[in-house]
Amino acid sequence: MKKRFKPSGNMHVCFMCFFCIFPAFIDMGGLIAVFNQSFDVPLFIVGLILTILPFAGYGVARLLYPYTYVIEDTCLVKRKRSQNVFEIQIDDIKHIVVKKATFCNYCKFLVSLISYRNVSTAHLTTVSFVFEKCDFLDEKDYKSVEFKRERVYKNQADNVQEYVEIVPYRTAIKLCKLLKKEYSIL
Repeated sequence: MKKRFKPSGNMHVCFMCFFCIFPAFIDMGGLIAVFNQSFDVPLFIVGLILTILPFAGYGVARLLYPYTYVIEDTCLVKRKRSQNVFEIQIDDIKHIVVKKATFCNYCKFLVSLISYRNVSTAHLTTVSFVFEKCDFLDEKDYKSVEFKRERVYKNQADNVQEYVEIVPYRTAIKLCKLLKKEYSIL
């Protein structure tokens, strides 16, 4: 069994939706112009381009996003291009916590991103791997992200570590079922 998926899909969708708000006003202006029988070709082309740009940006972001998870028979590996960033044996994962965000949480994330205040994973859907030991963890790469990864697992013992990743909810549930591990949803 070898499955691959890319994390941060929900964050990329969130950005795409945010950038679709502005073109919606131009599209409404184009619709009003059509209903008034004064079809304006340049306004239609501008509206079309501004509508397509967020979707094209989403596609490019997903294609060029360097991180990939690979689930193999015995281990879970996170890679950045061809370099391993995180590798853990499936048997070493003690628990998986899936934290589901709401629409209001995503709005809070966008506001915190714009104001650059308290930018963290607190307002995004995340999956948290709880383990005692792992084969490989690149601390430099884990700590060099643009926003803080907040811990989700509340029953922290002294010898337990946690690795938090931004993953869409459906992907997180599929991941838990593929790994055949106990998980809880917050």
